[in-house]
Amino acid sequence: AALAITLSLSGSFVELAILGTLVCALLYIAGCAAALRLARRGVALAGNPLNFRWLTAAAFVGIASMLGLIALASHREILGMVGIIALSALVYVVQTRVAPSTAPAA
Repeated sequence: AALAITLSLSGSFVELAILGTLVCALLYIAGCAAALRLARRGVALAGNPLNFRWLTAAAFVGIASMLGLIALASHREILGMVGIIALSALVYVVQTRVAPSTAPAA
């Protein structure tokens, strides 16, 4: 939440919309790759695994289109996306390493 507030106070709506779109594109790429990998392994939480005949083609089209979207961004926007991901990863690492040691014992 603090990261979102800082970003919203530091930039214009257009910059934030572009940055949000680029980060969502990366998440979409990860989702396409995960769906493909899980389907190939036959992993399913309940019932039969996904049996979609064109899953491989759909996943590659999804990944390629999102990479194309990212390629249309300027260098500054791509650097901003990388910075946001790096900052988010740092916050995650700090929270996972610091939070368990500061939690009160039950």
